[in-house]
Amino acid sequence: MTMNSAVANGELHLQGTYLSIGINADGNLGTTKNAPKGFATDADSGFLRVGMFADLDGFGQGNATTLDDALLQGRSIEGFNIGYTIGSNKIVQSNQLLTGYHQINGKLSDASTETEGKAIWNGATKDNLGVAQTITLANDAKYIKIDVTLTNNSATTMNDVRYMRTADPDQAGKYDTANKIEKQGDGALVTAMLQKDTPFFLYSQDTRATASFYGFVNLDPYASTAASQAQGYAKTVDQTLNLTFGLGTLKPGESTKITLYMGVTDNLKATIAQIDAGKAPVVVDLAPEAVADAFDGDQDNAVTGNVLSNDKDPEGKKLTASLLDGPDHGTIKFSADGSFIYSPDAGWSGGDSFTYAASDGVHTSNATVDLSIEAAPVIEEPPVVDPIVLPPVVDPIVLPPVSTDPFLDLLQAASVIHGNASANEILKGTAGADVFHFSNAAATGQDRIVGFGKSDLFVTDAKLYDGNNDGIIALSKSKVSIDGGKNGDTVVVEGVSKLRFLGTDDAGHAVYADASARPKSAKEGTTADDAFMGDARNKSKNVFFFDTNHGLDLGSDTIGNFGRHDLVVTTTKLADDNSDGIISATGGKFALPGDTGSLLVSDTKGAAIDSLEFDGSVVRDGLTYYVYSLVGSTAADASDLSF
Repeated sequence: MTMNSAVANGELHLQGTYLSIGINADGNLGTTKNAPKGFATDADSGFLRVGMFADLDGFGQGNATTLDDALLQGRSIEGFNIGYTIGSNKIVQSNQLLTGYHQINGKLSDASTETEGKAIWNGATKDNLGVAQTITLANDAKYIKIDVTLTNNSATTMNDVRYMRTADPDQAGKYDTANKIEKQGDGALVTAMLQKDTPFFLYSQDTRATASFYGFVNLDPYASTAASQAQGYAKTVDQTLNLTFGLGTLKPGESTKITLYMGVTDNLKATIAQIDAGKAPVVVDLAPEAVADAFDGDQDNAVTGNVLSNDKDPEGKKLTASLLDGPDHGTIKFSADGSFIYSPDAGWSGGDSFTYAASDGVHTSNATVDLSIEAAPVIEEPPVVDPIVLPPVVDPIVLPPVSTDPFLDLLQAASVIHGNASANEILKGTAGADVFHFSNAAATGQDRIVGFGKSDLFVTDAKLYDGNNDGIIALSKSKVSIDGGKNGDTVVVEGVSKLRFLGTDDAGHAVYADASARPKSAKEGTTADDAFMGDARNKSKNVFFFDTNHGLDLGSDTIGNFGRHDLVVTTTKLADDNSDGIISATGGKFALPGDTGSLLVSDTKGAAIDSLEFDGSVVRDGLTYYVYSLVGSTAADASDLSF
């Protein structure tokens, strides 16, 4: 019998020796209009439309078929659902036209030959995920082949991509069918008996496919039932058959292809063997993407984390982790779920690392985790000084008044704006560097700061509440509480979402600045004498940040293990007497600009570094960042600075 194909009313009809099918404008089986003359339909049941109608000894041959149209009886259900996540948003769109769901636009065309019927349907979701579907009916086949290629034509990564094909096979007056999960795991096969030894089936050789039957109009490819039925599960019931494919991640421009089969047969084993005898679609199992990690910790304290938190599998498979090479300077407790507890050796500080493998059960990818353990601060006791014996006072000595303004010692050039009045005030910053001062004890009202810049400081008499003691004060709608009370004094700092703690002055005043000025993951010098450590193995990048623009005394700081990936960043330029781009120091001690402190730098072997190279500057929100690295280093420069 020659393949018969025709387009009528925007729908495509295909008929071979054993099957007659109709494809509607949405790429589903089940037409909305009558079939053209010459196409077999279930006319005995009153259907001149076509879904999937079978005559298993051949149309016009042998006995008349006793089967009804498998997809038009009862509620006509056949179609597909596509799901994916973008960021935290889950999107599902469905094309099941005869159930009323039309959410993905596309175009249908006929590409049939004399021996093979072929329906092409191309569409796209609202987020520009391309859907290219080809339904093929071979002349002598009791099944159709459905090829679907999904292509991410957007500029955004789509995660946890799912494709679900769904169909409810029925017969006249008998909607319950004997359903069974015939295969699950290495491919998927689900059947529904239309008559004795005559099943309707959905089948795929793809290991990403899962078979199920449940519900009625199934629209959710993420439903737990779609992935929870074991091979051998069987039940006689009127429910819908499904194949659900978990396709993982599609980055912009990436594609994935699936193939499935749908049919009616009087010999399931022979039909599946016929399908398998053809060339099975090649499913490429991609290796997981293991991303290197870096964790910081403190001397004599454990470091915890999870190495799989930023790793991905392109097919969305669950990953497990295994330890390949342990750390050199501590012990590690490592779990298959990626969690670990690293305990540094007692008294040790510096850089350490370990290597792990991420596995999807087929392939593995390795990554290194860098650990930076910061030395405990050295607390020096003040020297014991003999008491000074004063001569007897005859008459009281009247001393000149001592300035009560603590900021003149702390800041070299800044205007001080006090917000200590009990009235609700609007405090406006100037074009220069300003200090906004608030007393925690005083009733300062509900104030607002307008024009708080990257060069400005927020100063209080005592530290603000910091629940996790990380030095970052998160503001709710730009509002910070001065005294911590529910109905206490507050300040709205317009345009600022977080403040960062820069230290205290000799009088105990706490100093804060806009947290967004600090480069991402940077270690920042404060008014204390800070000690920093880079990576002893010289593998990971460290940014050491000194916000010298404020004119604060940042103390005498040290950086150890300064390597070729590391950067020193200031907000005023280091002195370069001959303007050759090389900043020189004696004994590794560099003077920070404007007498704002000093910086003692040594390499991974403990030797002093006497020169740094100026790598350029970056301007962000009106603040200039000056970037320095090892002389001759090409592993890091100003372009590595991020926020």
